[in-house]
Amino acid sequence: MAQGKSEAEVLRESEARRKIQKFLQARRNPHTKECVEKIIERLDKENDIDIKNKAGPTGGWVRVKTLLEEFVGESKLINNQTTLYRMLDDLFEERIIEKKVGKIEKERGCQATFYRTAFEYRQEWFITREMLESAYAEKMECIHDLIEQLVIAHQLLVEEGCPNPHDIIIERFIYQRKKKPSCSASWDPNLIREFTDQNGKINYQELMKKISTRG
Repeated sequence: MAQGKSEAEVLRESEARRKIQKFLQARRNPHTKECVEKIIERLDKENDIDIKNKAGPTGGWVRVKTLLEEFVGESKLINNQTTLYRMLDDLFEERIIEKKVGKIEKERGCQATFYRTAFEYRQEWFITREMLESAYAEKMECIHDLIEQLVIAHQLLVEEGCPNPHDIIIERFIYQRKKKPSCSASWDPNLIREFTDQNGKINYQELMKKISTRG
């Protein structure tokens, strides 16, 4: 359980996150996903302002007219009103946002529609499986490039007369890690020895597989 939160709060956040991710996964268009995130972010911002102003549970409401002015129009996030209304309706139907219709004190006889978030917004709730897979793929590509560079460095050292480059690399790595520990301190520098043959040649392909499957 998260520190400082009751079981009910944790369950509520978990349900809210599930709803958002399910909603986003049903939308294939990246721009639609971006619009949804920005709308919720805007509503949540209003809620934060009202909390600071001690508006309490009655705060956080944003008029549709305000959302139209901020999001719809040429060179803005959404091209037309219909798209915004559809997104708001969909979010309301999934109970991700709340809706109310009420009279406007300064506009006699006029009613307006308002929306607000149904929960406290969390940026990480918008990280979908597809986004995680994409980020993972980018990270693995980066690791692959670094290994290719390590292969070149290894070959250059051998050409310059260094018989066991990996031993020197490990020795300096351990020294550097002791000087400046980091989040990768749990990495075992001796792992590379598992993939080094008797001639000192490193099987970088197998090493790559090992790195990619480490828990």
